[in-house]
Amino acid sequence: MEALIEGVDLVERNILKALTDAGLEVLEPEGEKFDPNTMEAMMRVPTEEDGQDEMVHQVFLKGYMFKDQLVRPARVSVYKDDD
Repeated sequence: MEALIEGVDLVERNILKALTDAGLEVLEPEGEKFDPNTMEAMMRVPTEEDGQDEMVHQVFLKGYMFKDQLVRPARVSVYKDDD
C-alpha cells in the first residue's frame, strides 16, 4: 500500500511541475490583502489585531492561474473590522 501511495505522490508532483513549467500559478493568498479578482470570500472573520481588515485569514481551496488567466479563484475567509 505504501508503494502505491508513493507512486501516486510522485505522479502528482511530476504533473504539478509540468503544469508549473507551462505557466500554471498556484494561488495560496493566506495573509495577503483580499483581491476580488483572484479570490472568492466564503466568510468574514472578526479582526484580532489592528491592520487585519480585508486581509485573508484562511485559504479553504487553492486558486489557479494559467498564463495570466484565472482558472479558479482561491476560496478564502477574510478578516473584517466590524467598526
